[in-house]
Amino acid sequence: MDRPDSDRLCDLLKAQTRLERVSELTATGDQPFYETRALAGLGQIKQQRGDLAAALKSYSDSLAISERLAESDPGNAGRQRDVSVSFAKFADAHKQLGDKEKARDYLRQGQAIMARLTKLSPKNAAWKQDLAWFDGEIAELTK
Repeated sequence: MDRPDSDRLCDLLKAQTRLERVSELTATGDQPFYETRALAGLGQIKQQRGDLAAALKSYSDSLAISERLAESDPGNAGRQRDVSVSFAKFADAHKQLGDKEKARDYLRQGQAIMARLTKLSPKNAAWKQDLAWFDGEIAELTK
């Protein structure tokens, strides 16, 4: 059974409050992993509320941190995947805005990362699943 909209709104408010607190605590720069997660979560909340400009700003801030972490540790596949996830979030927001071209561009960037990771570790089922997701999303936007 679906929950009433008021319950979902209450959950969003609680989540937003907690994520804003995490973001404040990590703003010193010494916990970038948690900061990027908090910013991405806040972006999702803003996107659900229809504030796509604010969502894109949160996603942009999160991506900048993810890219910095990935560049500082290029052998860390998890950091690379985090960047691909950021691209997926940008794509989703642009798809919601009706900008299929930008959405495809972001999806292709994430797809390239996942293709590279899958090639490096062809037995990793999770990465294959991520790559297939990107492929499906791109195909859907190409229709």
